[in-house]
Amino acid sequence: MSNPIWGVVMTAREPAQLVIANVHYHLGQGAAEVHVFLDDPDDAVGVHLADVAGCVVYRCDAAHWEVVNRGRRPERQTRRQSLNANHVYQKAGLEWLVHLDADEFLFQKRPLGDELRYAPRGPGYLGLPVRERAFLSDAQKRLFDGGFRVPFTGRSAMMVPLYGELVPFLAHGVAGHAAGKSCVPVGRELRMGVHGPRTKTGKKLAPLHSTSTVLLHFDGLTPLHWMVKLLRYGAGDPQRLIGPHRMAQLAFIEESCTGLGEIREFHDMLKAVDAEQNARMTALGLLEHWAFDVGDAARAAVAAAGLSLDAETFDRDLRARNADLLDQLPP
Repeated sequence: MSNPIWGVVMTAREPAQLVIANVHYHLGQGAAEVHVFLDDPDDAVGVHLADVAGCVVYRCDAAHWEVVNRGRRPERQTRRQSLNANHVYQKAGLEWLVHLDADEFLFQKRPLGDELRYAPRGPGYLGLPVRERAFLSDAQKRLFDGGFRVPFTGRSAMMVPLYGELVPFLAHGVAGHAAGKSCVPVGRELRMGVHGPRTKTGKKLAPLHSTSTVLLHFDGLTPLHWMVKLLRYGAGDPQRLIGPHRMAQLAFIEESCTGLGEIREFHDMLKAVDAEQNARMTALGLLEHWAFDVGDAARAAVAAAGLSLDAETFDRDLRARNADLLDQLPP
């Protein structure tokens, strides 16, 4: 019996080197197809992906939304993601589909395909548990350096002893999401969501938790990347998009930070782990140390686009793309 055919779908609006690296990494990891919806239909990264075997690019322009949502582009990012994922789910020639963001990478402790070969293709799905990158030093050189926080699923009474004053800003010990993502069997009466599918009547389904694969969430490839994400949330309608811990992060930035320097200090409180924390969290199973590498093919594709995966270049691109936001703030 051969392994099932699986693929990835994402809606992206990120620096080009991140999207290129994500696509090539997952193709190299066994994905038969990677479907990339460019939230900005004019995004130049589409040119670099157009001829990549196994990559399908969609520009989310007026014609796209006419096909996907009767001509209406939803205001909410999560709604756009779900519509795009379902568009692929309903028509792709795959057996399983994984919904990711561009800053999320599948880390296979053993091949995902081997697990999918025996996973039931019934009404449920395969849940992919999340690990969130933590910075282990002050000097970041490569985008993917660091350790990986494990969401805390123990009793809530232990949250304060473990995380102290950071508790309001965390969801189960991570600053992003603790929900993980999903690998969904294609051809079922299901609707893809951001984190997991539902039935067509809206019923949530319980996952079979993957033991082969975890989701590595780089919630901010650099500190500046995280800062831009939070500032963008704040400039929109965040209550319709993010959870209470993200709202608390936004409130702290608005009420206590007067410029980028103070937002960076807040970032480091949340996202950086010192030596003492490293030892404690590692001993408790709350920090894992994996040497994640996007691979030679991804690095070569990024270089062919005239880009690189070092933090300095990434931040330079971020600043150019977000000058309207960053120029309003003092350093």
